[in-house]
Amino acid sequence: MEGVLQMNKVPMKLQFFAEPETEPNSGETGTDDGGKKDTETQKEPKPKYTDVDVDKIVQAKLAKEAKKREEAVKEAERQAKMSADQKKDYKLKKAEEERQKALDELNHLKLVKKVRSDLTNDGLNLTDDELELVVTNDEDTTNHNIEVIKSLHANIAEQVKNELLKGTPPKSPTIKSQSVTQEQFNQMSSRERTDLFKNNPEEFNRLTNIKRGEG
Repeated sequence: MEGVLQMNKVPMKLQFFAEPETEPNSGETGTDDGGKKDTETQKEPKPKYTDVDVDKIVQAKLAKEAKKREEAVKEAERQAKMSADQKKDYKLKKAEEERQKALDELNHLKLVKKVRSDLTNDGLNLTDDELELVVTNDEDTTNHNIEVIKSLHANIAEQVKNELLKGTPPKSPTIKSQSVTQEQFNQMSSRERTDLFKNNPEEFNRLTNIKRGEG
């Protein structure tokens, strides 16, 4: 009986010692390796962009900003150039206006000289101020005024001649610097009209239809 018990005890002891050897080798190895790999996979996900991708993105943004700055510089230069062109056009316009003004003044002086010569040949000696009333920058208007003066001179000369032939002395000038009606002007003697022309040229112009050119 004791021998049987002893035989039964031995296998039990072997089984007791055998179980720990098989279980750790088969179970722990698979569980530990798999668990570590799963944990590492969760902790270290695959990056969305690599370093190369990031460098490309940064370079693209820098290039875009550089292009914007370049376009801004070109636009500023274009505007500055337009302003310079406008200033240039303004200076050219002013120079042209001054040149035209000088030409007009020169032509006016030439015309005054010519009119003075023509009127002198007709027996009319006008002062500089009187000539300025006749001569304008427009040749047609000036010619009209010359004809008015010549006609007036002829009428005055005729009236003076008739008065001298009648033995009536010409009336003394009594014209004042005041408004004269057309009727009063028509009744004036030649000398009175001449005096009006010298003392009140604007009124004389109005009554005789002497024209002034524009500009």
